[in-house]
Amino acid sequence: ASTSPHPRPDSGHQRERRRLVLHVGVHVAAAIVLVAALSAGMRPLPEDIVLWLAAILAAKFPMPLPGREHDATSLVPVTLVGSALVLPWQTAVPLIGTAVLLGRLIDKQPPRGAFYNASASLVQTALACAAVDVVRDLLPALDPLVVLPLAATAATIAAGLTNVALMAPVFALNGMPLATAARMIVSADVVPHFVLGATAVAVAVLHERHPAL
Repeated sequence: ASTSPHPRPDSGHQRERRRLVLHVGVHVAAAIVLVAALSAGMRPLPEDIVLWLAAILAAKFPMPLPGREHDATSLVPVTLVGSALVLPWQTAVPLIGTAVLLGRLIDKQPPRGAFYNASASLVQTALACAAVDVVRDLLPALDPLVVLPLAATAATIAAGLTNVALMAPVFALNGMPLATAARMIVSADVVPHFVLGATAVAVAVLHERHPAL
């Protein structure tokens, strides 16, 4: 007697299930971070609106990469790292998260993608703030202006690694090998992100010397 072959699994449904698991996991992590931030007491100041508006614009208008047609990198890291350097973490986290969400929605990104990017930015900001706090705790005796570049480097690395961890699976779900996706993100973002991190240091130095700015 002949036997019928097993039906081939629906790869589209499998990808959708994996995408759902990825999105739920990131949203749950972001919700935990956001609840912790709000419980710690968000303390926004009037001047923080400048960083918030800058982050919205950064999410809306990516920076084209020289010599790479149709490629661009987000300017969000400069506001993310800048916020991690000059704001309490419980203020920086919701500030960046809501700004990214609004920027993506204004840019007419589909809501599912916009909320995923916002949740990813919440997690990135929390880890960047944690990296800044670790550097400051390890070097309490140094002048704050000396610690700033080290803290910004740590925050940039933390945010960059988180970006790879959260965005490479998105590309992989669209058919790109995970390792290739990770290499692409690193090669596209590592230099611009460190340039943007340096810009964030300049912003933080100005804020340190002139808090009204």
